[in-house]
Amino acid sequence: MFARARILLTIAASAVAMPVAAQAPATTTTAFDGTYGGVSWEGSPYMQGAANRHCAGRGVPPPLTITNGVVRSQRGGRWEGSVSPQGVLVMRDANSMRVDGQIDSQGIITAQFGGWICVATFVWRKQFSQGALALTTAFDGEYIGVSRESSKTASAPGAECPPNSVPAPLTITNGVVLGWWEGTVSPQGALVIRNPKFTRVDAQIDPVGTVKGQYGSSACTVTFVWRKQPG
Repeated sequence: MFARARILLTIAASAVAMPVAAQAPATTTTAFDGTYGGVSWEGSPYMQGAANRHCAGRGVPPPLTITNGVVRSQRGGRWEGSVSPQGVLVMRDANSMRVDGQIDSQGIITAQFGGWICVATFVWRKQFSQGALALTTAFDGEYIGVSRESSKTASAPGAECPPNSVPAPLTITNGVVLGWWEGTVSPQGALVIRNPKFTRVDAQIDPVGTVKGQYGSSACTVTFVWRKQPG
């Protein structure tokens, strides 16, 4: 029995001492390689009790470069990290501050750092050719809420749905929706947005600047309408 234990310990020690190069390599991807320009950086209190604290406010984060799945900040080496094949991004700075993010199908990175008092939210957008950039920013502007109407589904006639109201405005900057609503806009004007109350609203911007979207659950269907403001 003791001989068997010694053999097991020897195997375990050999595994620990195995050179890094001989171990299974981490999965890497080049699908997200490119340059990502900073869009926004906003700080907000983490808890209600911290609402009176000053959280590192607003700005634009430095650009990121992703090469062979490795992330680096273009200025000052602020962040370094990696991207998984699913677009999950993890970065750290020189002080070991960790930022977790996700790259969506439109090339938008949304990431957060959370502390005891404040939460910082960062957004980057992948840089494309000038033609693609013009398409992506074509819908930028302020969209005022027109209506929010709820209806019960046939399967849940007794459900309590959100009251009819006027939705909060949308602000689209560089193809990214920021503010109470957050999300992205495709070059074809398709929106995917969320807020703390609605997990996902799919919408479309028409040629005259009207946004129509819908949130659906097993109990309720909620229809939203916004209209772009001139200028």
